[in-house]
Amino acid sequence: MLSLLDLVDANTVDLPVASLLAGAVASGASLLTAARPGNAGKTTVLAALLSFIPPGRRIVTVPDGPPRSVPPDTCLLAHEIGSGPWYAYLWGGAARGFFEAAAAPGVQAASCIHADTLEELRMTLCGPSIGLGEKEFAAIDLVAFLRLDRTLTGYRRRVCAVYAATGTPGAMSHQQICRWNEATDSFTVDAVPERWAAVSERAAEFLEAARTAGCTRFEELFARWATT
Repeated sequence: MLSLLDLVDANTVDLPVASLLAGAVASGASLLTAARPGNAGKTTVLAALLSFIPPGRRIVTVPDGPPRSVPPDTCLLAHEIGSGPWYAYLWGGAARGFFEAAAAPGVQAASCIHADTLEELRMTLCGPSIGLGEKEFAAIDLVAFLRLDRTLTGYRRRVCAVYAATGTPGAMSHQQICRWNEATDSFTVDAVPERWAAVSERAAEFLEAARTAGCTRFEELFARWATT
């Protein structure tokens, strides 16, 4: 399993974007990783970020719809928001209930989905197949889109855009806070939401120190973060 620092080394993200994502998840943000093609890295990025959920928070995998009662301090995990017979793939009412359950205090949600843009994501989740309400869509705190390209040396995977919830349902439900420049293969952080700023700064210091100490493995980062 690749760690967040492994993804930084692969330039899937840079350190500032990684720190912002880690800080958001550590603050309790619900997260979707999204890309239309398979093998873009959605699950890899999601798994790397789950090592930064608040210490003591219990990850509960949702196989076929959320439990009727979700205790506080829980992270609900669906392997994918998609139709299919595979374990923890949610669609229709099960997917809608997954996001509705995540709106409770002290509960966050994490999953992957096939979508390349925020509008495509909105159409999928709020369309007739799932029927998620605009209020619940606007409560998805963080969406990270990935890009997969084939180059002369192999495949290139990048977190190409990150959106944060604004708290306003409708067309302005999310704002772009990070972007990738294809021409320069570089990343830009346009904004750090105030609610994640302090923890994101702590995550940046943590990741720098861990890399300097040579502690880059997933298990090492998970154990070190839990004691910070």
